[in-house]
Amino acid sequence: MTDRETKLVHRNILISLLVITSELSTNQDTVADLFFFLLRYPFLLNNKSNTQNSRVQKTPQLNVPQGNIYMGARYLDPKYSRWISVDPALAEYIPGAGKANARDAGGLPGMGGIFNSVNGNLYHYAGNNPVRYVDPDGKYLEVNDNNDGTYVITAGEANADKNIYIMKDGKCSGILGQMMTKHSFFDDGTLVTGSIIDTNDTSGVDFLKEFKEHTPGLAIYIYNARNGKKYDFKAIGQGKRTSNILNQYYHRGMQLGTSEEGQKIFGSARDVGNYAAGYVAGKYGLTWNESRFGFDLYQSYKSGKLCSEGPATQSAEFLGYVEGTSTDTAKMIHIYRLVSTALLLF
Repeated sequence: MTDRETKLVHRNILISLLVITSELSTNQDTVADLFFFLLRYPFLLNNKSNTQNSRVQKTPQLNVPQGNIYMGARYLDPKYSRWISVDPALAEYIPGAGKANARDAGGLPGMGGIFNSVNGNLYHYAGNNPVRYVDPDGKYLEVNDNNDGTYVITAGEANADKNIYIMKDGKCSGILGQMMTKHSFFDDGTLVTGSIIDTNDTSGVDFLKEFKEHTPGLAIYIYNARNGKKYDFKAIGQGKRTSNILNQYYHRGMQLGTSEEGQKIFGSARDVGNYAAGYVAGKYGLTWNESRFGFDLYQSYKSGKLCSEGPATQSAEFLGYVEGTSTDTAKMIHIYRLVSTALLLF
């Protein structure tokens, strides 16, 4: 195509089909039919160079010679709107030896593995229901319903989909809500399986409410936020738990709020403590870089080597930091710092 050539973009009323045509197109680039499995995914067509299509794996990329689109886990044939390979989680759909019945399906991916009939179509996406479910890279996060208001985390990998899918009798019965961050129930990238989400647990909300209303000074907070101290929320009530049981307790889940769309937001006890750390830093006027320096310095001290906090910790801290900076105290400190800097310059 030339730079002056007219290009026409055609959409259907659902904005689910995109066709790009031109009057001078060759056989290679006459029509590209892009079916939007994920309505929020942008698609870029560039016939001049592939360099601009060099994105991270979770961003769709057009493979010009073959005409397929890389979606992060497998390729999509846009002409037929079909995957050209099976779900990458296929091997995990089948239960291990001695677990060949539906009651053992709760820990299987794909909302029940082979016991979920929709998985009989190995080329499907998001349970054939992309309006309700999203699966950016073919991975998942699932919990089992204990039928008493609690849910046990069974499987998952951190990705852009923060939904928590409820498994009951080997099938998905709905969505419990969203994770506070995509790392909420992960420890250094590893899912903490066996952790319990208790929908009746209000201890996290109560803690944060009290913390915001009576926020301690920075010095007092730093002293009392050490392991096992007053503001180390994850450790409250840990008793004599050790090893993996203790880690599951640190990642016990509870509702911490509601999203703008009305979905319940669940986080771990570890999230609560980290959120508080970010909140106090933001409220008392620290910049995010200053906050990160302090957090990582303390982490290095505990670890005995120079290091940074993990993504789970940083993600929750940042959410708290953002809210802290919106307080009147933070705004006043920010103005004071600006005025002080201006006086020093002049």
